[in-house]
Amino acid sequence: MPLDEYRRKRDFAKTPEPPPDDATAAARASALRRGRFVVQRHRASRLHYDFRLEIGGVLVSWAVPKGPTLDPGTRRMAVHVEDHPIEYFDFEGVIPAKQYGSGDVIVWDWGTWEAESPITDALEAIRDGEIKFRLDGQKLKGRYTIVRTSGRKHKADDPAARAFEDDQGEQWLLIKKRDEAAQAGWDAEDHPQSVKTGRTNDDVKADRDALWNGQTPAAEAEIDLSAAVAAPMPVYIEPMLATLATTAFSDPDWLYEIKWDGFRVQAVIQDGKVRTYTRGLKDAETYFPRLLSPPSWIEAKQVIVDGEVVAIDEDGRPDFSLLQTKLGQPGVGGLVYQAFDLLYLDGRLLLNVPLEDRKRLLRSVLKDHPRVRFAAHVEGEGVAFYEAAAASRLEGIIAKLRRSRYEPGRRSSAWLKLKVRPEQELVIGGWTPGEGNARDLGAVVVGYYDDGKLRFAGKVGSGFTGAIRKELLARMKPLATEAPPFDPPPPVDYKGRWGGDLGAVTWVKPELVMRAELGGWTRDGIVRQTAYKGLEPGRDPTSVRRETAVATTSAVKAAEADAPPQGEAEKDAAMTTTAKSSTPSKSKGAAAASAVPKAAGSRTRVSKSAKSAAPAPGPSADIPDEWRVTDDELAALDALGKEGVWQVNGVELKLTNLDKPLFDPRPPDGDGPITKRELIRYFARIAPTMLRHLKDRPLNLQRFPNGAGAPGFWQKDIPDSAPKWLTRWHETGVDGREDREANDHLIADRAASLCW
Repeated sequence: MPLDEYRRKRDFAKTPEPPPDDATAAARASALRRGRFVVQRHRASRLHYDFRLEIGGVLVSWAVPKGPTLDPGTRRMAVHVEDHPIEYFDFEGVIPAKQYGSGDVIVWDWGTWEAESPITDALEAIRDGEIKFRLDGQKLKGRYTIVRTSGRKHKADDPAARAFEDDQGEQWLLIKKRDEAAQAGWDAEDHPQSVKTGRTNDDVKADRDALWNGQTPAAEAEIDLSAAVAAPMPVYIEPMLATLATTAFSDPDWLYEIKWDGFRVQAVIQDGKVRTYTRGLKDAETYFPRLLSPPSWIEAKQVIVDGEVVAIDEDGRPDFSLLQTKLGQPGVGGLVYQAFDLLYLDGRLLLNVPLEDRKRLLRSVLKDHPRVRFAAHVEGEGVAFYEAAAASRLEGIIAKLRRSRYEPGRRSSAWLKLKVRPEQELVIGGWTPGEGNARDLGAVVVGYYDDGKLRFAGKVGSGFTGAIRKELLARMKPLATEAPPFDPPPPVDYKGRWGGDLGAVTWVKPELVMRAELGGWTRDGIVRQTAYKGLEPGRDPTSVRRETAVATTSAVKAAEADAPPQGEAEKDAAMTTTAKSSTPSKSKGAAAASAVPKAAGSRTRVSKSAKSAAPAPGPSADIPDEWRVTDDELAALDALGKEGVWQVNGVELKLTNLDKPLFDPRPPDGDGPITKRELIRYFARIAPTMLRHLKDRPLNLQRFPNGAGAPGFWQKDIPDSAPKWLTRWHETGVDGREDREANDHLIADRAASLCW
């Protein structure tokens, strides 16, 4: 077992270090190219820094005596030690005397790491003696290499099992590369505080209170895979289908994706080979040859991915008609696979894993690739997202219950189609000639199946180009037949017993399925104002039904009643998200388009944990509690020393340099100067008035580090170190610009945010 050495060295009845959880290790075993990292400053018999990369379900660890650095001119010796469990990631405390590694430990830095190409298996790279990677931490950032220099393992000897003080230990070098994060002369000892609590090793040894409670970096380790099932890999899995619903809605228990207007395709990868299937489980390679081969776009040996192939037009929008022109052409450009679900991964069937966890896991194993993209989504803001899709002239959106299972072959109310442009699949049963350039093909005769019979539904006569007419005729002529395929045949009074609109009709066997934009239906079940969009290759005609939208409210209730119970953690998260609503606020409207393609609309988002901006009260309305700061809270601010953690509005606000002068004394009385503490107190007192005017407005921060009388600068992006409870708004309208990226701005929706 990979953690046997860690267990052997420790007595968990005496040390506060965490014992391993094999289930956690198993859940993370497939993460081999990216994950979290942590550096712990450890004063044991020798001071050293434990550098740990989360790989394959464990923390692969090195002891770095002088600590990591941002200086590319300095190389740091690192000694490979035993793997540690994932539970050790945020360990901070004192290991008692006479226990292995006795001494005090702080979480000196943490963040995420990603291996550089072409590395796909970090464990294999470490076995080979070198791994290159990029760190994104609070202190350490940029490109690094760690390379083995001596102590290569012998047949019966694992160097990682030795204590790092052993001079015979496996020695490596940790090297900072020259990049944008490099800083000459940078030394870890100049930065002694914990990123988790703000304490130093001396503070931890003295058991002093934490200055703050840092948030653990988000990572796949937080994905709940307890419902995954060990199982052989299926040949394929029948796709889950969405139910058409009437109206868009907003609900924090749901997430919302673009309805992609393409061909549903399931990708099955095993032993480096890719098989693809259409919605009807036909071979999709016929239509999209080599689109997903080789499988260099995903980190997995065995995997089943659900998604949709789309063609992107010049404006960056999916275009179903354009997709028709690219079918069957190997190497054709402009096709993208939008991957939106993960059904099987390396020995585990994921159908019972909640949707949002399946998507997180999918995102973690997808690699950057020009033909494959992760189908992004927004959470909670369905109405605004629908409006953004409509403004971008997209087909619609899909609402999905966050905790829903994957239900193979079932049309489920846990997935709801909300269409901007109504569409309908129809079976072709014949064609009629037209006039002029359309004399060979003026319209197609269509229907749908009901109770096992093909019902006549009229004709579709628009949406055809010369090339489409030629292709359709080539497909229909071999299917020509004498008798109408409809049961019953079109009525005898339909424009004169197949004269008029059905004059010179040629009937065909019902084997072709088309997609059409739909203006609506007559009372007699005939399509109206309908335009041809394209054929649906591989679609079983007998599965085509007339779609009738279900009431959204009843569908949502049915889906939530049928889904697995919501966990306590999910309930807590739901309490901090937007309340269920069918109408968005202005800020939400801006914040709901994060999953719209870059050229299709503005990209914006609100942080997952953010609360909605509170409504502005009228003159006589009650002021929201989160806009007020109590007298006791103001007294606590006054009682703080030069720095500390202020409990306000139910959250923690870390404050520093509270006695620092910000404003010079002003005449006539000359009192002052005005300190940072006094300015924070002033903001707290005026918050109920000020927040009425700041409602739903993104804010910039103008900083004056040397006081208001000295030069200042604009800080237009919220730093990573900012509290996680802040509501953020992601800037719009900068997609495609080369000079800068979009910024995250503060939404001041409570007094604590204003004071921050």
